[in-house]
Amino acid sequence: MHRWIVGIIGCGWIAPFHAKALRQLRERAIVAWVADPDVGRAERLAADLQGLSPGATAGIAPSTIRLLSDYRVGLSDVEAVFILVPHHLHYSITRDALRAGCHVLLEKPFALTLPEAHDMIAAADHAGRAGMGESHHDR
Repeated sequence: MHRWIVGIIGCGWIAPFHAKALRQLRERAIVAWVADPDVGRAERLAADLQGLSPGATAGIAPSTIRLLSDYRVGLSDVEAVFILVPHHLHYSITRDALRAGCHVLLEKPFALTLPEAHDMIAAADHAGRAGMGESHHDR
């Protein structure tokens, strides 16, 4: 069974929901890094992913998750990224990830404008990668 190597871009309020899912999918996904300009948020998410947060289920092995302040540094090291950033950043980060050959999972809204959405879909098609918008989370 293939284990995906993934990166997480953005470690704000929605990221712990994804961390919970990724802990439960640790046989299917390896989180290589978490990226956020606020390194403290990246540290907290990494701890959550490693199962070190209060109430967390068993997590990913400690010291295997790199902390990045710039996601672009890690794009060549992963197969897919979770883009969990403010909406106005979706377009540029998605384009960067697709150009680097990554599959993309986006939080809603997918794009701010219809032309951006069309361009993102065309970029995913051109790269031969999946671009997926996600709109449901277990709270």
